[in-house]
Amino acid sequence: MFTSGLMRVIGVVDTFLLLLVGCSRGVWLEGGQYRPKKNIEFPIRRKPFRGSELIYTNYLYITLLPHADGVDVCYLGFYGDGRTVAGCEDINDTSRIKKYLEWGVSWETAIVIGYYTTEGRLIKMQYFYCYEGGSFDNWIGLIKKDTLEVSPGIDKYNPRRSRTFIKSHYRLLR
Repeated sequence: MFTSGLMRVIGVVDTFLLLLVGCSRGVWLEGGQYRPKKNIEFPIRRKPFRGSELIYTNYLYITLLPHADGVDVCYLGFYGDGRTVAGCEDINDTSRIKKYLEWGVSWETAIVIGYYTTEGRLIKMQYFYCYEGGSFDNWIGLIKKDTLEVSPGIDKYNPRRSRTFIKSHYRLLR
């Protein structure tokens, strides 16, 4: 009896410590967004930013992402200075869809932030997420008129693992 109670307490303490230090490289904001600490440098920013007139910097690109529990609406947004925002919301959560899409997304309100650069029709993105203490996730894509074909990775585009984001009428707020 004592051993099982003690193990439960240890399990609770371990879970608390994991949550406490699990995202040690970033800070949680009131709106549920996770941001890197000020001293964290995005590796993609080590090279000079190169923008592209092919990227729409006033609108969000969106896609539908089906998964085992339903469908998410995912978005990407790009600023002319190299910043980028991203996020996904359950398609059935109309209040969050309205908050993030209809009312507008900005650098301050986006779920995830990062940076991007372009090389001709190629776009490279890097986002900061709360896993492994806070880490970077790299994406690479092709710019095709009003769409972006995006796949995981930073060095080589993989069409077999790509997802299509389409320019929407939803605004990216400044």
